[in-house]
Amino acid sequence: MQKIIKNLEKCFCIIPARSGSKGLVGKNLKKLGGRELFQWSVDAANFLNIEYAVSTDDKKIIELCKKRGILYIKRPSDLCQDHSTDYDFLNHAITHLDLVSKNKSIILNLRPTSPLRLKSDLLELSKILKKTNYSIRSVVESDFPVQKMWYVDGSYLECVDPSVKGLEGYNMPRQLLKKSYKQTGAFDAYMIKDVLSKSINGEKILSFIQKSPIADIDSMKDFSAAENILENSLKDFV
Repeated sequence: MQKIIKNLEKCFCIIPARSGSKGLVGKNLKKLGGRELFQWSVDAANFLNIEYAVSTDDKKIIELCKKRGILYIKRPSDLCQDHSTDYDFLNHAITHLDLVSKNKSIILNLRPTSPLRLKSDLLELSKILKKTNYSIRSVVESDFPVQKMWYVDGSYLECVDPSVKGLEGYNMPRQLLKKSYKQTGAFDAYMIKDVLSKSINGEKILSFIQKSPIADIDSMKDFSAAENILENSLKDFV
């Protein structure tokens, strides 16, 4: 793959690919368009021309990494549980690879479960990574306004967005409501100093409104939807 992006020396990419998925067993090894899901993230990191490592406890993924010359980190099993957080594997990677001493200041998270990334989005992301001092989160506009969503507290409803309570925004036409966005998991970046201080995103989070179609895979239904997008789209995915 031609290296067309430069000057991301301060960035390091982690590809989280644990083995213990219950929604879709072995999903990180499941092939989409002839490539394993984790390989889609590897290819995205290569496109960005960024140093990277796969963080995994999966023996099959480790064997493929060895075969393909991919750097990997063997993640401890206690950091691969259903309740394990992003902080767990990010902090482990930063300390295990000693990224601070290697002058890395940004860690990019390319989740295999969100494999469909457009080249144009990655190129735009690279421009932001070169100059940002804040974390980045990929989002798309929500198809349903958060002001009309609720928690159930006992027998009562509590609006997800408490700021609209006084104005009763949940009774307003959606055209009058502030747009809301949902995270996609396609590409998030964090300042390493923030992660080490146990605040993954720090004080501010830059928005990255992606053009890539959403493919957040956690079930066979999600996987089939991603296959359908890939088969019926002329978009330039990495």
